[in-house]
Amino acid sequence: MARELSAYLYDIVEACEAIEYVMTGVTVEDYREKRSVRSSIEREFIIIGEALRRISMPDSCLFMSIMDERSKKQSSFVRQALKS
Repeated sequence: MARELSAYLYDIVEACEAIEYVMTGVTVEDYREKRSVRSSIEREFIIIGEALRRISMPDSCLFMSIMDERSKKQSSFVRQALKS
């Protein structure tokens, strides 16, 4: 049975929230040193990537708008991390 588009979007939001929760109070050094933190974050990015892949199949316009927003947020995160 095929999943609804909203289920994939929910997976993405939930994974982002998990990343935010895990990374609260974690420094770049902590991230580099703690394998458990890296593994947790990487797993959530895998979930996000898989959901985006599934979304991209039926609706390429929606996929591109999500990718644009994701790119903006990643750029912001990288700039913030570099300031630390």
